Amino acid sequence: MSEENISRATNSIKKKIPEFNYDLVLKKLVDKDVMQGVYHLCQSDYEKLQVFRIINDKHESSIVRKYINEAFHIENEYICQLNPCKYEIIPEFIVKECDGYFNVT
Repeated sequence: MSEENISRATNSIKKKIPEFNYDLVLKKLVDKDVMQGVYHLCQSDYEKLQVFRIINDKHESSIVRKYINEAFHIENEYICQLNPCKYEIIPEFIVKECDGYFNVT
């Protein structure tokens, strides 16, 4: 994103969350250790997948990458489906890939 877009978006967010700090949020989002902590707090496989997408959107397996990047865009999911936080809908092989990345056993 351009600096202008970042500034515009940041100002918009600050209208609802005055203490929002883009640089601090970005720093956390790219820090694997921070995101690993978030991953371990996830209550569902769906949440795990979303955290995994943030930190590892360039997965080496084209099958996993396609699944993660195309099948689960949050903005497209809630049109008509079961609640993914209540019902486990993520295939086990995808969860194992995510767990392996964050060294979860």
